[in-house]
Amino acid sequence: MQLHQSKADFDAAHLQIVTISVDDVNTTKSARSQRGFAFPMLADPDIKVGTLYQVQAPGEHMHLPSVFLIDKKGKIEMGKVGVAHGPFDSTVYDTALKLVKDKKLS
Repeated sequence: MQLHQSKADFDAAHLQIVTISVDDVNTTKSARSQRGFAFPMLADPDIKVGTLYQVQAPGEHMHLPSVFLIDKKGKIEMGKVGVAHGPFDSTVYDTALKLVKDKKLS
C-alpha cells in the first residue's frame, strides 16, 4: 500500500503524515505535485532535521527511510529507522495505526 493511499486511515486516527526530503524546496514541491501527495513534505537539503532525528545515512547526503509517530505533545511514541520500503512500508503504518486504535497512544 502506498502512503498516500492510507491517508484516510491516518486522518480518522487524528494523525498527521509528514515526509522529509533531502531535496531543495522547489524539487520537493515538484515531487509532491507529481506524486499527488496530499500531505506536507518538508525540504531538508542541509540534513538538519535528519541529523536531529539521527536518520542521516553515514557518509551520505541522504536520510535513511524512517517512520516516527509523534504525539500532540511532541513525544516520540514510535520510531523505526531503516524501514525496508521507505515511506511505502505498510507494515510500519499498520503498527502505528494499531497503536492509536488500541488507545495505547493519545
